[in-house]
Formats: sequence, C-alpha cells, structure tokens
Amino acid sequence: MIEDVVTLYLADGVDADFDQCTWLYHTLELACISPFDGTEGVLSELTSAGIHLAVISNADRIDMEKRMAALGYGKYFELIVTPETFGVKKPDPLVYQKTMEALDVSAEETVMIGDKKNRDVKPPRELGIKGVHATFGSVDKRDNICAVDSPEEFLALIKKN
Repeated sequence: MIEDVVTLYLADGVDADFDQCTWLYHTLELACISPFDGTEGVLSELTSAGIHLAVISNADRIDMEKRMAALGYGKYFELIVTPETFGVKKPDPLVYQKTMEALDVSAEETVMIGDKKNRDVKPPRELGIKGVHATFGSVDKRDNICAVDSPEEFLALIKKN
C-alpha cells in the first residue's frame, strides 16, 4: 500500500509531510489512470453474455471506487472486493472463495485475470480457478501456463473455453 511506502520513505529522514505525500500520490494516480485499449468492449461483451464479473483489489474501498469511477467501469461489475469487504486481501485464498460464494459460482467456472502472478494468478490456481496473467500493464515475467497480451486475447480465451 502506498501509505506503507510513504512511511518507509519518511523513516529515512526525508523532510516531508505524510498526508501531503499520500494525497499527492493518490491525486496523480487518478489523473494518470487510463484504460487499456479494448477493455471496455471486452467488459461490455462479457456482461452482455451474462457472465458474472467482480474486481478483487488490495486497494481500500474509497480508492477503488475513485478508480472505477475514473475509468467508467463500475457498471460492468456485480461486486467490487476490497480488503474491507471480507477482511482479507490477495493472495489469501479466502478472498477468492468469498468472492465466488457472493457470485454463486464454482472454482471450475471461474477465471481470475491479473497482472501480479504472486497474488492474482498462482493463488487462485491452487483453488482450482483458472489463473490468467495479464501481461499488459505487468512488470512480472510472462507466466508459462496461461498469459494474454491484450483484453481482446483474454476475450478470445474465454470464448474458446
């Protein structure tokens, strides 16, 4: 979380104000947020097909609501899960289990896509969920089991299965 990073930064003796640093980060993050090309079309097609969509984020609820509003994606998701929702965060398996329960879906019919292999891809696989590494926006080395390079490639993968 950015607050933890700012705390460490200030602990190094930097003369700065915690609240100003975190405010600046969050303000710049929202100003710079932009969707990946093709994302909205994919979300629209998935929801039109009746597929249940949820977001699981380690960001707090307020920050996540701001991000979703900035992107205009809130209308596509039945559930936005933050650490406050179930009292746990990724990679804790409970967050995936509780999300599936809330959507009334099984692991076998669930796909988790994310840019962090250690919290978005591998942990869901341990529960029998298909984990897909979104290489777009990721700095992680490409997953060797299942990875996609664009939202459209993810949609094609979903249609194939």
